[in-house]
Formats: sequence, structure tokens, C-alpha cells
Amino acid sequence: MKTTLDAPMIGELHSRYFSPFLGQPCLLENGTIMIATVLERVDEKPAARQPTAESRRTPFALLLKGDADCPHLDGVFTLRIAGALEVSGIYLTRVLNTGPQPASLFQAVFN
Repeated sequence: MKTTLDAPMIGELHSRYFSPFLGQPCLLENGTIMIATVLERVDEKPAARQPTAESRRTPFALLLKGDADCPHLDGVFTLRIAGALEVSGIYLTRVLNTGPQPASLFQAVFN
């Protein structure tokens, strides 16, 4: 992971590292594939915390919004946000867009 912020390793990331970038442009890269998106939401999921987990992190999810014609991909990506934060090794899945605007939605979940 490379960053201009003082971010920890991927397993130690918290939602607070991403919240300041809501609405900011993001670039997803996976080999030769590049997908331009925007950080749409950062949702904490406190009910998903495992009672026996050693981590103190509250599970959270990122929702990224791209153009409707983005490729349908699931996989490991490097996420670059607004030229300020870069995180490698994030697993993204394409999720169903039920909204009125055509768009591609991608989600990353951090347990």
C-alpha cells in the first residue's frame, strides 16, 4: 500500500480513512484494466463484528460508482482516491444498481 496519508496496512484500515474522500474521483486498477469511479458511500457495519475477533475495527463497506458501461468485473484491485490515498489488494465486487440513474456500482467490504 502506498499513500500520501499516514494509513496503516489494509487489515488495519478503518472507515475514517475513506470518509473524507466521499464524492471524490477514484481509479480502480487491475493489471491493464482501469475504471474511473467516485466514492459514493462509506458504511460502517457494527452488527457484522464477530464477538471473538481480536480486531477492534468496526466492519465497513465502500460503494464506488462508475459509468454504466464499466466492465463487469470482480477481483483484486488497487484503489487510488483523489491522488491522495492508494490502497492495493482490495477485493471489489460488482453490485446490482437499483437506482434510477444508469451506473456501475462496486463494493469493497472490510471485516
